[in-house]
Amino acid sequence: MIEDSGSTHDMATLSSWLDVWISEPQLELRGATPLAVLGTDKGRQQVEALLERMRGGLPG
Repeated sequence: MIEDSGSTHDMATLSSWLDVWISEPQLELRGATPLAVLGTDKGRQQVEALLERMRGGLPG
């Protein structure tokens, strides 16, 4: 997804953002961190949907 979101010069910035974001509680995940919910299929689907909405410019 990061590769689809920016040019090669933006990769470091996007990767740094993701490193922080994945460990921050998200309201859309009921206050859980993306990292905490990635261990289940449902959690992965929720994180993917959240990232897709963010990438499309829609609120979480």
